[in-house]
Amino acid sequence: MKKKILIFMLASMLLLTCAGCEPDTGGYTGPWWTELGANSEHTGTIDTADFGTPGLGWIYEFENTYSSSAPLVVNGYVYFGARNGYVYCIRDKNKKQVWKYKTEGSITNSLIYKDGVIYVAGNDGYVYALNADNGKLIWFESIGESVEKTPVIANDMIIVGSSAGTIHALSVKNGAEQWRYITSSHAVSTDMTYYDYGVDGGIVYFGSDDSYFYALNAKTGKFIWSFYTTTVYLQTAVAYNGKVYFGAGNGIFRAVDALTGKEIWSFTANEGMYISGAAAIKDGKVVFGAYDWNLYCLDAETGEEIWKYEAIYWITSSPTIVGNSVLFGGSGYKDNTYYLYCIDFDTGAGRWTSQAKGNVRVPASVVNGCVYYTEEGGRIIKLA
Repeated sequence: MKKKILIFMLASMLLLTCAGCEPDTGGYTGPWWTELGANSEHTGTIDTADFGTPGLGWIYEFENTYSSSAPLVVNGYVYFGARNGYVYCIRDKNKKQVWKYKTEGSITNSLIYKDGVIYVAGNDGYVYALNADNGKLIWFESIGESVEKTPVIANDMIIVGSSAGTIHALSVKNGAEQWRYITSSHAVSTDMTYYDYGVDGGIVYFGSDDSYFYALNAKTGKFIWSFYTTTVYLQTAVAYNGKVYFGAGNGIFRAVDALTGKEIWSFTANEGMYISGAAAIKDGKVVFGAYDWNLYCLDAETGEEIWKYEAIYWITSSPTIVGNSVLFGGSGYKDNTYYLYCIDFDTGAGRWTSQAKGNVRVPASVVNGCVYYTEEGGRIIKLA
């Protein structure tokens, strides 16, 4: 009870009220970027305007912290979490802060927006639901375990994977636990992916530090299958056309059957180099990057290489596909040089780069022809 009273007091003290919060979208009505990877399948693409070579819209700079959160862009507002434990809402038009909410630990993953609510899973072992308009606390629930990876929403539940290897499914209405699944007590190492496919309630996928990829019934938490990868550093799954695609630290990228987990094909990056984040997929082509400096485009059905783009540096983020453009982060650690790249989706030809002050590890978000990306130098950048 003391914990609840303290948090409500903190919410009251730290909430910045929203005066005149009518959204200013210039007539644009969506689609919006409401979660990591654009959707619960993490395909990394939505049906929104393509762009040419954008200019600088604005830069939002943090004080003494940085963000690992992909910006959510909804109804004229931008939402993100930060390592200082705050959740922020700023106005997209002018980056003016509308509200912020303080959790009791750092936020190392991305937020989720659904039906006017922002959902947050923190390293303090709590899951929060906040009013998206004013940041007021709707509910919070302790799972007693740190959450470093991004949850997913399915069947009116927020499904959270913890550092203790437990999967918790909480009601989006009040945070009440609906089911839980315990792995081998190794940390959940990927963001959660949901695919409405194959079984009643769909399937949730995630990787673990025990080197297995798991598939559970998203409605009941019942085990469906696991896939042994022989390695750790698994990357977030992408679900598409009856298949699940994921990479790993040994440089192997796989496509497996979404319902059975049976391997369909595999592809190995040059010299087995580390694969960076989730893939993005569109029109039967799957795109992912690796630390061999290459961004690969494969046929999603066969795994055959269509093209590859050799960047100047390691590829450090999941790609985002919008129209005929592919966006991704590249980092040169030796000379402290960091870029957001844009290349052609059909051919792999380079288009433009945007230089950053820090690592670009989080996939870019794109809404209405504008690009939003996070850098570890402590800034969120809008290109428009």
